[in-house]
Amino acid sequence: MSEPHGLWLARAYGRANESIGLPLAVEEAVACWVARGLPALDWRHQHDLDLATGTVVLAGALAKAA
Repeated sequence: MSEPHGLWLARAYGRANESIGLPLAVEEAVACWVARGLPALDWRHQHDLDLATGTVVLAGALAKAA
């Protein structure tokens, strides 16, 4: 198991995979929530959480699938 170290950031995307800006405090809170809820993920790699389905995949995989 690996855990994220340092600043945890989250990104949000719209339906067309466009980036949606979030306040830094929101980014940190969301990233912390996901990391604590899914401790078995390999945090050496970035991940995306699809809130519509609840799935977590390697970053960029959702955009490639669209």
